[in-house]
Amino acid sequence: MGRCGTTSLSAYIAQHPEINATPIKEVHYFSIAELYEQGDDYLDQHFDDKSGLKSTADTYLLLSKEAPKRIFNHNPKTKLTVLLRDPSTRTYSNYHYGINNGYDRSGVSFLDSLEHEKQYLDEGIILKNNLCHFEGSLYHKLLENWLEYFPKDQIQ
Repeated sequence: MGRCGTTSLSAYIAQHPEINATPIKEVHYFSIAELYEQGDDYLDQHFDDKSGLKSTADTYLLLSKEAPKRIFNHNPKTKLTVLLRDPSTRTYSNYHYGINNGYDRSGVSFLDSLEHEKQYLDEGIILKNNLCHFEGSLYHKLLENWLEYFPKDQIQ
């Protein structure tokens, strides 16, 4: 989940000598359909070393309905780390992120943005991530999707 320490955690993990992390933080392979459809070669090209433990981060994953199945099919033994922050501060922070990065028009009120987000729930992961502030903070609902594929001991 964005804005909760994923950049810092990714940097710490990348320092481990036995972990092969992607040079860019977010490859979005499992969360964006167009990238996933390119196949594993697309993902593999982002790793300098093709062996060892691989690590990547993607702040779109938790919101993606398709990502859990895609990751499970890729490697059912995948270990997942989910970073969360207080849902109310995450909701408000995401609202500001959406405005500051041009996903929503400046001047739209926080409450109006919450009213409008229902129209973006099926519009693709990029808009969903950047305009569905409240929905993206319903962690219980989002994690249920992941628990359909991965046991609790594989999710930290």
